[in-house]
Amino acid sequence: DDIGSFSALSKFLNRQKGNYVWDNVFLDQSENCYVFGSKENLIIGFGIKDLVIVNARDVILIMDKGKDQEIKHLINELSELEEFKRYI
Repeated sequence: DDIGSFSALSKFLNRQKGNYVWDNVFLDQSENCYVFGSKENLIIGFGIKDLVIVNARDVILIMDKGKDQEIKHLINELSELEEFKRYI
């Protein structure tokens, strides 16, 4: 499969109360979110809507679900800033 967006990943994630989650995630009163946790930390979402949350080791990404096609722009912008290059 060509995975070009976070929403395309939803078929590989677990459904939890109207959300899609991976690993240690607990959501309550939340809807339409994609949350990628890790084994090391628990992500708790309460009252959130339409978010993508990714715990990727030394970086945590939180963004509006509707902006997932703009992630490449964000990565390019971060890579131009010396203090953030080590995270890219």
